[in-house]
Amino acid sequence: MLKKILHTGINGDMDNYLRDKVYLSNAIALMLELMGIGYTLITLLLAPDVLYLYVITVSGGIVCGGAVLLLNKNGYYAISRILVATFPSLNATLYIACVVQDGEPMINSLYFVGVTFCLFVFLLADQREPKMFLPLLAYTGLQLLFMEQIAYWIEVPMSSEPYRNPAIAVVNYCIGIAVLFFLMWSLLKKNLVTEKQNLQLIYALEEQKNEIAAQNEELHQQQEEMQAQRDFIEDKNNELSSKNKQIQNSIQAASTIQRAVLPSHQRLSKYFADYFLIYQPKDVVSGDFYWVTRHQGTIFLITVDCTGHGVPGAFMTLIATNLLDRIIRISNILEPAEVLTQMHKDIELVLHQKETNNTSGMDAVVVSIVPQDQDYAIQMAGAKTGLFYKLPNARQLTEVKGTRRAIGGFQNEAIPFQQETFTLAAGSMIYLGSDGLEDQNNLRRKKFTRRQIRETLEAKTKASLQEQKEALQRALASHMQGTKQRDDILWMGIKL
Repeated sequence: MLKKILHTGINGDMDNYLRDKVYLSNAIALMLELMGIGYTLITLLLAPDVLYLYVITVSGGIVCGGAVLLLNKNGYYAISRILVATFPSLNATLYIACVVQDGEPMINSLYFVGVTFCLFVFLLADQREPKMFLPLLAYTGLQLLFMEQIAYWIEVPMSSEPYRNPAIAVVNYCIGIAVLFFLMWSLLKKNLVTEKQNLQLIYALEEQKNEIAAQNEELHQQQEEMQAQRDFIEDKNNELSSKNKQIQNSIQAASTIQRAVLPSHQRLSKYFADYFLIYQPKDVVSGDFYWVTRHQGTIFLITVDCTGHGVPGAFMTLIATNLLDRIIRISNILEPAEVLTQMHKDIELVLHQKETNNTSGMDAVVVSIVPQDQDYAIQMAGAKTGLFYKLPNARQLTEVKGTRRAIGGFQNEAIPFQQETFTLAAGSMIYLGSDGLEDQNNLRRKKFTRRQIRETLEAKTKASLQEQKEALQRALASHMQGTKQRDDILWMGIKL
C-alpha cells in the first residue's frame, strides 16, 4: 500500500529527474496526511473550542496531502509541487501563531516544524525552471523573515500553557524529528536507487565500450584482410594486365600476318574494273577471308566463313588459304563444285575429323570468271551460301543460291555441291560474302537479313560501288545501334 501511494502518477515515460520529484512530493503528501491527522487530534484535546485551528490542521495536512496525490495521479506535476512548496509552510506558520500568547517566546518544536516546511521549496522546486523556482524562493525568504512577527500579530483566545506540558513538548519534538527523518529516508532511498541505476548504466556503458572495442578490433582485422586482398588482387591485375598486353600484342601481330595473306588492293584492281570491300572482324583477327587469283586464264573469286571467330577462326583461314592454293594452283582443279568437294576432303584429312570427331568447317562460295569477247562466262558453286548479280541496265538483283551443305565436319555425302553457269555482260555487278552481315541483330534481336542487303543495294543500283558500300555501312550501323557485333563481317561487290 505504501509503495503504491509513493508511486502515484509515476510512469515509465518519465525521466529520472521528474520521477524523483514526483516520488518526493508523494512522500511529503503522505507525511502531510499523517501530520494533519495528528495535529487535529492534539487540537481536539487541547483547544476543542477554537474552530479555525481545525481548519488549519485539516486543510494544511489532510486536504493538501490528498490534493497533491490527486494532482500527481492526473499528471499535474507542476501544480502539485507548487502546492506542496507553499501551502504546508503557510499553514505551519499560522498554526504556530495560534498557540502562542502575546509576550510568550516561540515554542521551539513548532518553530522547527515551520522551518522544515519552508525547506519543501528547495526540495520540490525545479531549479531548471527559473519561472517557478525564483518566486517560490522569494516566498520562502519572506515567510522565514516574518514568521515570528506573524506569530505575535494573531490574537488567540487560548492559553499556550498546555503546550508547555513536558509530554506535549516531547510529542512536538518527536513529530519534528520524525518529519526530518522521513524526508531524509525518502531522499536517501531515492538517491540509493538513482546511484544503483547510475551504476547499472555505467556497467552497461562499460560493456558497450568493451563491445565496441571488440568490434573495432574485428573491423581493424577485416580492414587488414581487405587490404591484403586488395594487394593480392592488384598484383593479379598487374599480372593479368601484363599477360593481356602480351596477348594483345600477339593478336595484333597475327592480324598483320592475316591481312598480309589477304589479296591486296593492287591485285583486286588488276582483276576487276571496280570493287568495294567491307571487312570487319568481330575481334582483332577474323574467321572470314576472301581469296582472289588468276590461273590458266580463269579468275577465281572466293569468300569463306570459317567456323568460329577470333584466334581459332584465324587459324582456320590460314589452313583454308593453303588448301585453296594447293587445290587450284597445284592440282589444277578449276570447276567450282570440284573445288568445294576437294576442300571438304582436305579439311577432314588435315583436322583428322574422323578420328577426333572434330566438327570445324566453313561456308564458302567459289566463283570462276572467264573473260570473253564482250562478256564473261561465270561458273559458281556455294556451300551454304550464294551470291547476287546485276546486269548493267537492270535495277533488280538476281540471287543464285548455294548448296545446303557445308565444308568439313559430318555432312551428308549423298548431297553433291551444285554448280551454276551463266554469262554476264561487261559492267555487271557481283555481290558475295559471309553470313555475318545478314545475321547481325539489333536491340530487339531481329536480324539484318539478306533481304535488307538486297533492298539497300537495289536502292543504290545507279550509284558507284563506293556509295553502295557507304549505304550498306550506314544501314548496318543504324540497325545494330546499342548492340555489339556478334560475328565477323565480310561483304564484297565487284564490277566486271
